[in-house]
Amino acid sequence: MVIAQVTVISVPSWALGLLLGQFLFIGVMIFLGNALGVDLPKTLPGGAVGAGTVLGIVVPLFAAILPIRRALLYEPREAFAQYRPHNTAVKVTVKRENYRFSGESLFIAAIAVVFGFLIYYVFILALFSSNLNLLLDIFLVCLVAILFALSLLFLNLHMPMMVALHYIFFFWEKEHVRQISRKNLISHSLRNRKTFLMYTIAIALVIYLRVVSKLQIDAVEDVIRKSAGAPVRVRASYTPGQVTDSFSCCKQALERSLLQDHSDKVQGFSWISQSTNRAVGGTTFRNLGNVFESRVDAFAVLPNFRDVIDGRFEKFDWIRLPDWPIIEQLYSAVGSQGMLVPSRLQEDIGLLQEDTFLADFETDEPYAKLRPFGFFSSIAALNKNRFSSRQPSLMSFPTYARLGASMGWGSIEDIPLRTMLISLKKEPDEDFEGYRRLLRDLNTIVSGTPLLRVWEFRYSKDALDVITSILRSAFLFLSTLA
Repeated sequence: MVIAQVTVISVPSWALGLLLGQFLFIGVMIFLGNALGVDLPKTLPGGAVGAGTVLGIVVPLFAAILPIRRALLYEPREAFAQYRPHNTAVKVTVKRENYRFSGESLFIAAIAVVFGFLIYYVFILALFSSNLNLLLDIFLVCLVAILFALSLLFLNLHMPMMVALHYIFFFWEKEHVRQISRKNLISHSLRNRKTFLMYTIAIALVIYLRVVSKLQIDAVEDVIRKSAGAPVRVRASYTPGQVTDSFSCCKQALERSLLQDHSDKVQGFSWISQSTNRAVGGTTFRNLGNVFESRVDAFAVLPNFRDVIDGRFEKFDWIRLPDWPIIEQLYSAVGSQGMLVPSRLQEDIGLLQEDTFLADFETDEPYAKLRPFGFFSSIAALNKNRFSSRQPSLMSFPTYARLGASMGWGSIEDIPLRTMLISLKKEPDEDFEGYRRLLRDLNTIVSGTPLLRVWEFRYSKDALDVITSILRSAFLFLSTLA
């Protein structure tokens, strides 16, 4: 009977919750997809459906059955007698047994075993295998465990906290009033322990979700900033096998507009070439023994590249000439025989600072022998990280033209370009009209070329701000209810 009643209530609520969640999920994914420029899935993940099923059906069943099982332990006469006014003496029972099975000890031992296995085996496995997903799952489990452990800690500190608060709020009362109120709190403390524990866990989970969502939004914002490299960019889309430059129709017009019409707003601009994998051929770096190899994406950049990109995401582990601007070294006579390569090549092909390596562009040209002029583990505007299958590398435009001589480029002006990065002197909010005029002029220039697209970070930032406001309001509402 009880199961039937719970099912009648929980199943429709579960179905309605999943239906509303699906509609909200579709709206959020469409909003984020338009803001971030990516195609996101429109259906709820299986994990979310499973969690909703457990919370909507399984938990109500346990919540209905367990209190009834406890109520059946009492005789009707004893159950009704609890509502009559009576005084119950405090009973203390002391037992001494040689052996008694302890479920609490077994539970604590099982948790200790799982925790030890997680730390001493799974965590080490995730580190050695560079399994980032497994590592994040371990951190999530540890964080949730910390939340529940803190809740249990505060449960044990319930009585000292209650005594301290009682003294703070009743210090001005007479002695007999303080004694009565304190005894009243003590007599109800056992009854309120479960309520206190549930309230503590609920508040901890709300705070945890609030912090995690804030960190997630900040991480997404940093990923977008690092991938873009600059507040405004003009990006070219290339079809497979295309080697022509989509910027050839409007490159000079874009530069003229920035230098003449918007010099008061634009701090600088720079160009990035198309990757060698698309413009020249598949790019592979090998050691001199031709034993180890690593697939890379090589790009050509201008000397002012580091002045335009967001420097917060730049990390160089070693530079050949640290007192000389690193990109300008590539435009020297010696630097034309070198590249800036990712630090992961030290592991992939055993590349050292003074070594040379072979660059294979899968063309009719022989291998090019190059030297590393710097190792970097992170750099903006290339949409890569150390876990990417193809690691990015940087070179000068003359070196790019020389290595791609089989493509028939007459000069560096013929090299196909991928991105134009534009840095601003002021934040868009400080001169919003001028900022909108800059974007309007750029869109007008590239409107005749469907492969070119103007992108601004502010659009993605506004979308993230809207999501942050929605989440803040939701958590404020939950905190108020709690």
